[in-house]
Amino acid sequence: MHKLGHRKLSRHLLASRKCRTNFAVMLTLGMNMFEELNKHKNLDILEIGETAEWSFRLVIAEAGIVENSPEVTSVEEPNDKIRELLNESKPIEVTESSKHYEIVFSEYITYSVTNESYANAGETEIYEGKLARIYSKSAFIDYIAHNTIATSDYPGPFKHYRFCCLNHIIDVASVEPPMVKVIYSTPSYRQRYAR
Repeated sequence: MHKLGHRKLSRHLLASRKCRTNFAVMLTLGMNMFEELNKHKNLDILEIGETAEWSFRLVIAEAGIVENSPEVTSVEEPNDKIRELLNESKPIEVTESSKHYEIVFSEYITYSVTNESYANAGETEIYEGKLARIYSKSAFIDYIAHNTIATSDYPGPFKHYRFCCLNHIIDVASVEPPMVKVIYSTPSYRQRYAR
């Protein structure tokens, strides 16, 4: 990595108007990506899918509380009580200032996307991290052992990675860690992926 270090280099790149306006500046992180992702209170998934045979890609962004959000109207929510509750609360959303992360597994054994409303927090699971986790013991690892031919011999020792997002839990089993890039997005990128 450059002598400036990740934070100083990223600030230096952001200071360049040319970098901000012409393209997304990407910074590749090593395994400290989990430290970076775990600094955020919330993450949201923007993209998910396979990019090539056996390759899996995610785009995740930090999400924060939006202080000045428009009130929910009776057209949007006809139920008075629910509308009142919604108007008293503050949404958690990806904003223009949110950091975006591209996470690519060049190969994977399996992956799972779960609606977070149905995710089960296993009491006997062992992991490191908060929103971005690496498991040493999990129900997902047990599932792989019982339902696939993957072992530590073939394809080799693998890890269980989990990304806990606002509405989805993404589990990935892979021999190799993912490549992660911090994407400082341009306005055109944000418009392309706006919900």
